[in-house]
Amino acid sequence: MTQQYEFRKGDVLFRQDDVSDRVFRVSRGEVEVLREVGTASVLLGHVREGEWLGEMGVIENRNRSATARAATDGVVEVITARQFLDRVSGDPTLARALMLRLSVRLKRIE
Repeated sequence: MTQQYEFRKGDVLFRQDDVSDRVFRVSRGEVEVLREVGTASVLLGHVREGEWLGEMGVIENRNRSATARAATDGVVEVITARQFLDRVSGDPTLARALMLRLSVRLKRIE
């Protein structure tokens, strides 16, 4: 069973280096992804309605590599790491969509 979490602009959903124990799917609103470098925050991108957030740390079994902060008011679906991995394993369409998203991220880095 998943949970819904409402957030307000400026709320932090998770911080860089937090344990990756859940994944979020943005139902409404927009979330900024930030890399904390010393006292500065570098904007890496935005996650919008229908997109996943926090999946990389769960897939790689490592702590969060960035901070997620609400850019607008909104709602996310919160899924435990185990639920997410089971969902991806049982849904080839979702698995392909995630692989595509990760591939796009790698191309942007290049």
